[in-house]
Amino acid sequence: MKELDLKSTAKLLNFFSDSDDNWVFFVMEFASKGNLSTFIKTSKELSEFEISRLFWHIVKSYVELRENDLIHGDLKPENILLSANNTPFLSDNGLPRELARSRSAVPN
Repeated sequence: MKELDLKSTAKLLNFFSDSDDNWVFFVMEFASKGNLSTFIKTSKELSEFEISRLFWHIVKSYVELRENDLIHGDLKPENILLSANNTPFLSDNGLPRELARSRSAVPN
């Protein structure tokens, strides 16, 4: 996979495996406000402006992946993390997949 510095995805800080190489552990950027699912459940009411701002950042994140020939594959509120100022960024339990160079099967 390409090594990229994407602004809208959780940063991989380090990784390591156990002594038997059975498990790989990823050390990722800290999301101080948790994930979008928890944020929605615990927020009493979100303004239209806040919803629009969150949506804009999520779409921008997805576009950034597509511009780098990557797909997320599991975009859901639990995989959208929030920074200290409630700016969303993408995370995933799996890894983003690189799009095939032939995009004939992938709609734009």
